[in-house]
Amino acid sequence: MDPNSQNPQGGSDAVKKLEQDLQNLTQQSAASAPPTPEENSIQQTQPVVEIPPIVPPPPTPITAPTPPVATNPPIHEIPKKGSPLMIIAVILALVAVLAVAIYVIGAKFLSPQTTRSPTPAAVVTPSPTPDPTANWKTYLAPDGSFSFKYPANYSLGYYAGPATPVLLNNRFDWQISKIPTSLCRGDCALVDSTESAKVGGYQMTKFSGWVGSIGGETPQSYLKYEIKNPLGDNYFIMTLWELDRRSEVQKDYSQERKPGPISNADNEIFYQIISTFKFIEATPTASPTASPSARPSPSPLVTPTI
Repeated sequence: MDPNSQNPQGGSDAVKKLEQDLQNLTQQSAASAPPTPEENSIQQTQPVVEIPPIVPPPPTPITAPTPPVATNPPIHEIPKKGSPLMIIAVILALVAVLAVAIYVIGAKFLSPQTTRSPTPAAVVTPSPTPDPTANWKTYLAPDGSFSFKYPANYSLGYYAGPATPVLLNNRFDWQISKIPTSLCRGDCALVDSTESAKVGGYQMTKFSGWVGSIGGETPQSYLKYEIKNPLGDNYFIMTLWELDRRSEVQKDYSQERKPGPISNADNEIFYQIISTFKFIEATPTASPTASPSARPSPSPLVTPTI
């Protein structure tokens, strides 16, 4: 088959398009051709309208703020270095400093030195405590086994006679016992309180209580000190009674009375008496008798003076 015989319509369209393109090119070249002299003369004869230039308004001048006028303080004229006034001021200052230094040195080294002696510390000598028993009498046991002191105005006597126990001021009695109070059995005094105390170098036991009317006793209170003999196996027991212990006086008391208190003054005297108590170790030269001043008086008992 012949290729040129195919699509006769398509070939015609291509020819038309080519013709159109050539026509357009011709028009474009004619439009871009330089004008002819006639055309130039026509263009030159047309009046040209001049547009006046636009002049901008002049700028408003900006006035700068006026700075405040500073008031300068009065300027003191400084003396120039090396001026006579400066030299005189320096000399006067040096003279003043030198005068002060001389005065201080002279006051320190030339004045008489005062030596302060240390104040001695006051030595406080404690005043000795007066011994309330200094002027008391001394009782010495007949066998010389113990002693104690008692007030000089107290008397020594007996319950009912020389064969009975000794009484001190009709209200104190004592005994040497093999049995301590705590082991007493039978007809014994009642104990209300017990306390231990160390008195006069001895460990003692203090009892307080009372006795009733059992056994013919007069109801009354008592205080008792018991001291264990460190030199033996016995006990020294001293008792202060509320009432006079003499037989002729005891019968005047009612068996129905109630025990009363023992005064603080009697309690204090009892403590001072017991604080002077001493056990005495037996020696071959020890006297078995009491001193004459301490022996019980065989004369009738004297009513207590305190």
